Amino acid sequence: MDTKAAFSTLAADQFGTNRTVDPNATKSERAYALMMHLTTLLSVHTGLVLFVPAIMWAVKRKESPFIDDHGKETVNFHFTLVIYTIIVVLSGFLTCSVGWWILGPALYLYTMTFSVIAAIAAHNGEYYRYPACLRFIH
Repeated sequence: MDTKAAFSTLAADQFGTNRTVDPNATKSERAYALMMHLTTLLSVHTGLVLFVPAIMWAVKRKESPFIDDHGKETVNFHFTLVIYTIIVVLSGFLTCSVGWWILGPALYLYTMTFSVIAAIAAHNGEYYRYPACLRFIH
């Protein structure tokens, strides 16, 4: 059964985000999902791009549909960031570094902004989808 479909009849949360809320997500599940999203902040600055959220998701994915959904979304986001980073680097080579100066900060802002939004959504017990994220794992 699709995790999101199981809760599709739920109303929007108190913050008016119109995201599906899982009332069964425990406080510890929400905190764990929040930490998976915040690993993106660590990954950008240390280069541990995919390993930390993938390991966190693999450890707990069978324990909770909420953690499984957020883990898949986080891992997909990290895969997407790797692809976008390759595009930024290639554009830098092709444009004599102009691409780095334009696309690099844009990618950084995209990463930081939506990682924090996803972490807040997880903390509130909401399901979240990153914009412009490729879905490799369903």
